[in-house]
Amino acid sequence: VCARRADNKFSPTPDGDPAPAQAMPQTALPSSPLVAFYIAFVAGTLHLLRTSDLRLEEATLAMVGGSELVSPTALAVVRGCFAALGLCTLRSSIADKEGVRYQLQRPAGSQLPVVQVHLTGLKRLTTFTVQSWTLLSLYFTGATVASAAFACGAALPQLVQVGLWLSFETAWASALMTSSVTTCVCTPDPQ
Repeated sequence: VCARRADNKFSPTPDGDPAPAQAMPQTALPSSPLVAFYIAFVAGTLHLLRTSDLRLEEATLAMVGGSELVSPTALAVVRGCFAALGLCTLRSSIADKEGVRYQLQRPAGSQLPVVQVHLTGLKRLTTFTVQSWTLLSLYFTGATVASAAFACGAALPQLVQVGLWLSFETAWASALMTSSVTTCVCTPDPQ
């Protein structure tokens, strides 16, 4: 953990952190190659979605808002609880004035400087884990609306139903990858 000095630089804490104080950049902008990659990725994805037969017209409100095991009302309540938990956690993370501080580690002998990172406010949304939780929270919010609509006999636009179907697929894959990487890669072996 590092402390912020009066000159807006981080300095080592008393526990002997050997990292030199680094000025925290005020704004981090993505590089031009990253922007080009993002644009190409989005354009390619949209092209594949337009030209592929994903049979998205088969998405029905019963598929996205119902279940064969529980009633739509019970499903709406459970999904609503998950949505509320996710959104409250997200709000707390963004509102946290202290934020998260960490130091980017470099391999031994690296010429790259050690960088101190301090994430507060909307900057908390920059990590993949938080983005995964945000996606899950948004999915559960939409799924709650779909289940409530199905329970009440209301209709939702086809685009919303397809969006929920695709967001579930994405949210599940993100959660699985985040959990796998955290458990198998980031968490040190206790032995």
